[in-house]
This record gives sequence, C-alpha cells and structure tokens, in this order.
Amino acid sequence: MPLTRPTGRRRWLVAGIGVVVLALAGWLVFGLGAFEARADGIVEREPGQEIDAGNLVFTLDHATLQQVLASYADPEWELLVTGTVRNPHDRTLEPMRGDQGNFFATFDRTTLLSTHGTWPFAVGGSTQRPFVLPDDRPVAFSVRFEVGEEFTPPDDLSLVVAVLPMEFTDNRVYGLGSGTPVWNRDSAAPFYALGIDVELLPPVTR
Repeated sequence: MPLTRPTGRRRWLVAGIGVVVLALAGWLVFGLGAFEARADGIVEREPGQEIDAGNLVFTLDHATLQQVLASYADPEWELLVTGTVRNPHDRTLEPMRGDQGNFFATFDRTTLLSTHGTWPFAVGGSTQRPFVLPDDRPVAFSVRFEVGEEFTPPDDLSLVVAVLPMEFTDNRVYGLGSGTPVWNRDSAAPFYALGIDVELLPPVTR
C-alpha cells in the first residue's frame, strides 16, 4: 500500500529525484546530448505501483536498514528494498545486477548504491536461484544494495530508488557483437524513480 506523505515529503522527493537524475547521467551516460535526454526522462512512481522495466515488472513498497553482526567478520549494514516481481515473457529471466543493472538507490542524492555482491536479489524468498518464471505471476522480491564498509546511517532515512529499463537487442557496433539479442540497458528510455521511507531495524546476529 502506498505510503501517505505530507506536502514537505513530496517537495523532498521531487528535489531528490532531480539530483539523482544528474548523478545517474554522469555515471551512466556519455556526451552532452545523451545527458540532456536522460535528465528529461523521469517517470515518478509511488511505492506499490507497478514499474515495467522491459525485462521484468516490479513493485517496490518497503525498505529496511539493519546492522548484521557476526563473530567471524566486522559488522555490516544491510539495505533491503522489497516488493514483487513478475515475468511477462516466454523464458525464465533474472533481474539485472551491477553498474548495468535494473537498480540504483541513494540516501544523500549524490552517492549511488548499486547491486553488486554475490546474491543481491531474492525471488520467492530464495537468493540461491533468483530466477523469475515466465508465468506472469507476481512473486515476492527483494533487492540488496551495497552500502560500503564505511557506511553510517544518515539522520534522514529517506531513500530514492531508481529503476532502469532494459531492451532485448544485439548491440552490434562496427561488426562487433554476438549476433544474438540479449537484455541490456535501454539508454533512450526514461527511468523510474520513487521515494521510500526506510525502517531502521535492531541489530541482528547471523
């Protein structure tokens, strides 16, 4: 269910998304023309609304931040955003990860958090096999963002999440390419952005 936000919250979201646009443009796009196209291409979403990212269809409605303690390693912070995912295509797919992936997030509007790591996604509660079956049925989904070893929770736990769309193409340039279409970032499409208030959970030992 979408969160109810005061007017001030709405103003923050619009301003926050604007700065995320600039950060994403500098991170992902080369050339002034592409920068301007990216800066104009934003589709705002509320928590719980469907986001069609081309490869998969997501909803995102909740976020938690928790310090994970372990006897064999230094404490680390885990930032999870949860919702659902469905696959409207005719083959099994998984979300795209890393710098060319479906997701970025930020607390401070300038430092982008991406989905690196061994198991950044969980589908239907499983991180070992984060595949989405081609049955167009929504299943539970979570994405874990890498916050870094030096991360300290900010006073303002308002998170902006950006969802980047994909296209199924063969990026063949100057005769180089596999000749087989694959899912990759659609640089001409607008990206989606939404604001989520993060719930700070007590530390947990694993």
